[in-house]
Amino acid sequence: MASVSAETPVSHGHSFRQKTFHKPTYCHSCTDLLWGIIGQGYICE
Repeated sequence: MASVSAETPVSHGHSFRQKTFHKPTYCHSCTDLLWGIIGQGYICE
């Protein structure tokens, strides 16, 4: 389980922002469950 940085990563023209998920959500890259109460992952804007 990796921690999520508060910085907004930019990669290959994508602009990511921190996202809070309101139901169990899995990572599309590694398929692990995203853990936490607030700001569990990132989505592309």
